[in-house]
Amino acid sequence: MRLLGRGGMGAVYLAHDTSLDRLVALKLSIALQPDRSTLESFAIEARAIARIKHPNVVTVFRAGEVAGRPYLVYEYVDGKSLAELKPPLPWRYVLDIAVGLARGLRAAHQRGVLHRDLKPSNAILETDGTIKLLDFGLAAFVGTDHCTPWAVPGVVGTPRYMAPETRLGAPATPQSDLYALGLLLYELCTGTVPRASRQAPAAMGLALSERVPGIAPDFAEAIERCLMEDPVGRFGRADALCVVLERLTSAGSDAAFPPARSASAPEPRPWAALNPV
Repeated sequence: MRLLGRGGMGAVYLAHDTSLDRLVALKLSIALQPDRSTLESFAIEARAIARIKHPNVVTVFRAGEVAGRPYLVYEYVDGKSLAELKPPLPWRYVLDIAVGLARGLRAAHQRGVLHRDLKPSNAILETDGTIKLLDFGLAAFVGTDHCTPWAVPGVVGTPRYMAPETRLGAPATPQSDLYALGLLLYELCTGTVPRASRQAPAAMGLALSERVPGIAPDFAEAIERCLMEDPVGRFGRADALCVVLERLTSAGSDAAFPPARSASAPEPRPWAALNPV
C-alpha cells in the first residue's frame, strides 16, 4: 500500500484487494482510539454512498473496523480532483462536468441524502471524462416523501462553499447543495468566486454572459440561479437543474451554441486520493 492523502480524521491508501485481484482505495481512521464523531462520520459516509449507487458517485465496497479503527474500501478512481484544474476553463468543458455533478446530486437527493460539503476537492474527473462525487462524511439523511421536511439542522461544511443561509445557522436543504454546485461551476468558468448577495451574480455585474465569452445563455442562467442568496430563488432540487443541463448537452451542435472560447480543456492525469475527512 501507499499513502494517497490525509485529512483530519482519515488517511487514504492505495491498496490491492487480493480476493478479487483489483486496486482499491482504503480509508482508515488516523486515530488509534477514534472518538464518536469520527466513528459517526465513517458510518454516515458508508451508508450514504451505499444508498445512492450511481455512476457519478464513487462506489464503496466495504466498511468495518480493525482494532477499533473504522475503515472504508472504495473503488480506485483514476483521475484528478476538480481542485487540481486551473480555471478559467472552456465553458463547454465545464458543462460536461456540471451534468455529471448534477446527476450525482439528483441521485443523492432522490434517495434522501444531502451532501453538505460539495467543493472541488470532493469531485474527481476520471481519465475517461466521468465525474464522480465523493466524501459523504458530512452527509445527512432525510425523508424523500413530500410530508417529510428536507431541512437538516447543524452548521457543517466548508465555509467558502456553504450557502449563505447555512453559514448563518439555517438548516441544510437540497438548495444549499445546489448553491455549492453553482459556486463550484462559476469558479471553474471564471477562476473567481462571487460574494454572497440577495441578487443573482448578473445583478452584481458578475454575469457569466459578460465574463465568459460565448457561453450558452441557459447555462449561464442556470449557474446564476443556483447562486441566488434566497433559497426560494434557486432550483428546488437537482432534478430541475438536470433538465436544463441535459437539454443543453443534447442540443450539442455548433448551431445550438454560441462559439466557445478557443482555450483547450486540460487533460486529466492519474489521481486517486479520496480527500479524506
